[in-house]
Amino acid sequence: MSEIVSDYGPLLVFLLIAGQCVGLGVLPGNTALIAGAVLASRGRFSIETVIAAGALGGIVGGGLGYWVGLRGGRLLVDRFLPARLEPLLEKTEVFLARRGMLAVFCARFLAGVKVVVAPAAGLARMPWWPFLLAYSAASISVALLYGLGAYYAGEATVALAERYGFLASLPLLAAGGLLGLGWLLVRRGHFAAPLGLPSTRGSDAPEPGDEQPPAR
Repeated sequence: MSEIVSDYGPLLVFLLIAGQCVGLGVLPGNTALIAGAVLASRGRFSIETVIAAGALGGIVGGGLGYWVGLRGGRLLVDRFLPARLEPLLEKTEVFLARRGMLAVFCARFLAGVKVVVAPAAGLARMPWWPFLLAYSAASISVALLYGLGAYYAGEATVALAERYGFLASLPLLAAGGLLGLGWLLVRRGHFAAPLGLPSTRGSDAPEPGDEQPPAR
């Protein structure tokens, strides 16, 4: 996967994630996102571009999947989705009816469900704007979590995802994401004093007790 993403870049990340969100469960969307983030850590791409491609692919693909369900109806969705996902589609429809926007958001993080949730929302005739808001927020969150996680955790995430499936890489993604968040917080000075590091915030501000008395 890394070689293919290296050849075609963030555009391939966008296309694979969009296709997966429409309902094509065979496409390795998240694995492509991880591979793109690892290549970004080596200087091949900008990590911002990879994350943007992943988020935009999810939003566009989710919108298309919603309209497939809404306009095409059950017949088109049954032909479009792999047969193995049909039972999951029915369960997702029930989940959407009970939880609405929360179900849409959470589904983007669940294996299998993330493939069928957009068509299921269309079939259930969920209102467009609540769906779009929840799905967009989830797509951005997924792109940030997996992109930053793979960027800091490295190529081991790709090896795990390709050999054992995407879920096997989640521990490394979580560790990488926490590492990246911690580094950003330290750089911003939130933990600089306890760690004995120089802070980048307010370096020119006077220390307590050093304030000059006002001129008379």
